[in-house]
Amino acid sequence: RIELWKANLEFFKARPLFGVGRAHNLEIAGQYLQARHPGEQVFIGHAHNNFLDVLGSMGLLGIVSWLGFNFWIFGALLRILREQSRPEWQRALAVAWLAAFVVLHLNGLTNLNFWEGKVMHQYFLMIAWILSLSTVPTPRVSQ
Repeated sequence: RIELWKANLEFFKARPLFGVGRAHNLEIAGQYLQARHPGEQVFIGHAHNNFLDVLGSMGLLGIVSWLGFNFWIFGALLRILREQSRPEWQRALAVAWLAAFVVLHLNGLTNLNFWEGKVMHQYFLMIAWILSLSTVPTPRVSQ
């Protein structure tokens, strides 16, 4: 994995603005590592790190967009959680989504899980829920 991390950092250095292209770093990593270690059997795969995969494949523009997207989700979940006027079930669901979101990113330090189909389905379900709550005003509790 460390070799794959280094390879993706090299891709970023070679093409810092746009990276090597979404989903191309897996193929390029194999070529890069085989050229770097001729005659040896090398472990070929994706970056095994969400951050480095986005950085190597989509460069600075991609990582800034990806981080912004994730910070927006985190902030939206915190806002829902902090709103005392929300029904308890909404706040409880926000806690569950927040916990799943944190675990996703902790796991993403040593595994590429962000681009998996099942993860994306859960991600977009969470985003749809956040967006639906942000369009419906919550009733204010009179004091």
